[in-house]
Amino acid sequence: MKKLLFISYFAPYDRVDHAGGKVHNFYIKKLQKEKEYDLTLLTMCYQRECERLDLEEYGIKHRLVVLDKSPVQKYVRMFFSGFSYFNPFDKYGKVLLNYERYRIKKMIARYAAEGERPELIILQWTQILLLMPFVKKLYPDAKIVAIEEDVLFLNFYRRIGLAKNLWQKYIATYQYYNLRKRELAALHGAQQIVVNNFKDAALLVENGIDGKDIFTSSVYFENYGFVKRTGAGCCEEGGTYRDILFYGAMHRDENHISAMWFIEHVLPLLPERFRLVVVGARPRKELLSLAGDRVRVMGFVEDITGYFASCFCLAASLRLGAGIKVKVLEAMSAGVPVLTNDIGIEGIGCRNGREYWHCQRAEEYADRILWMEGHTCEAAKIAENGRKYIEENFDLEKKYGELVRVWDKM
Repeated sequence: MKKLLFISYFAPYDRVDHAGGKVHNFYIKKLQKEKEYDLTLLTMCYQRECERLDLEEYGIKHRLVVLDKSPVQKYVRMFFSGFSYFNPFDKYGKVLLNYERYRIKKMIARYAAEGERPELIILQWTQILLLMPFVKKLYPDAKIVAIEEDVLFLNFYRRIGLAKNLWQKYIATYQYYNLRKRELAALHGAQQIVVNNFKDAALLVENGIDGKDIFTSSVYFENYGFVKRTGAGCCEEGGTYRDILFYGAMHRDENHISAMWFIEHVLPLLPERFRLVVVGARPRKELLSLAGDRVRVMGFVEDITGYFASCFCLAASLRLGAGIKVKVLEAMSAGVPVLTNDIGIEGIGCRNGREYWHCQRAEEYADRILWMEGHTCEAAKIAENGRKYIEENFDLEKKYGELVRVWDKM
């Protein structure tokens, strides 16, 4: 039985609420269930997540770095990580902070010091990939797989366009080139690279990565094909609004900035019968301050099904981000009409006007929403096309089988 070491930046558990975590959880649980490897996981989580962890229930050998176990530890972490977080020229582009990096490296070194010699090492998330030189020094003979949830330097490139002045643009440009250099160097050290979509694969090839080393997998997403659309357009029973849904983890920059953009630029162009319903954990104070009749901020919800069933449409008006957007896949699988842009649709391969509507400018979002209101049958047909497309083109179970066969030969 091949000895496998899995090192990740975020701990997996069944109720994890972010897209990369769902992929990670899927891989770990499948690998353990099929018993093809002697698996050990080294990972990290916050104290608030500990009650959700289920690794022991699944019999997965693991070691954890638990952050913020006490107020004292929290302030120690903030103090030492602050040196990297507030340094615009940080070596790791502020994506791998000092305290977290120290704790993760210490955990890996301790595992190695105990004489553990894995034949295959899987590194998941760019933050962990940046430790490639450290891992290779400890395990020069091991085969290494790098799982890229997103090509992170693409996200940093897009930040340049959001800079508000020359200084911010200079810093954003420096951080982009710095991270791009280090991310690509780390990927060159892997024997296999796993990406979640063909566009990320093409981007890496464009940047000098050998295409033979890249495996294009699929993302994990909840399939909501069972949802029955009500057509009411309102998420509250007896309501009079047409609800435009925005969905995602709202503490993340890409979601917060995008929802704020929609509120500022699109909502004023629409009649008052339309409102934005924002669903997602940990919304920021700036967004909460705008909550009212036309902006509903729901926070974390246990089950998104009711919102998918009754909303008028999903607007994924993303200003930042990279890789496939799970929110788009999930909404399309439920038969929700989806309006999104270049960032929201990248890697999915849908056709504008066939399975979704492509909108870049605020006026395009507003015009399409009003058009949909007057063309309900056509809108429903596009949404149904989107549902069928997701069903036919995204199958992580199949990709996983192909991936494991590759690992068996490494």
